Amino acid sequence: MALGRFDDALAAMERAVRLDSNSKEANSAMSKARALATFETIGNEHFKTSNFYDACISYGEGLAHDPNSVLLLNEQSVIPNLARTNSQSRTAPVPLVSALVTPS
Repeated sequence: MALGRFDDALAAMERAVRLDSNSKEANSAMSKARALATFETIGNEHFKTSNFYDACISYGEGLAHDPNSVLLLNEQSVIPNLARTNSQSRTAPVPLVSALVTPS
C-alpha cells in the first residue's frame, strides 16, 4: 500500500467523521481503515524481523476486515519466506505451510 495515499485517505475519513459523527457509513469506514492499518503495521514489523509466521497471521487478521485489501498482497509475499523458514528450521507448523503453498 502506498503509505502516503493511505494516510491521505485515513485523514479524509477522519474529517468526514468529524463533519458528521452520526454517519454510520463514515464511522464504519474509519473503523475498518484503522483495523487494516493496525494489522498491516504489526505484520510489517513481524516481516522486518523475519518472523514470517506471525506476519502471515497479522495480515490474515486484517483480511478478515477487508478481504480485498492490500494485505492480501502482503500475505502472499510472506508465504515463500514462511515455506523457506519452515523447511530450514521447522519453526512453523508443517500443515499451515502446506495449506498456504499448495494450490487448491
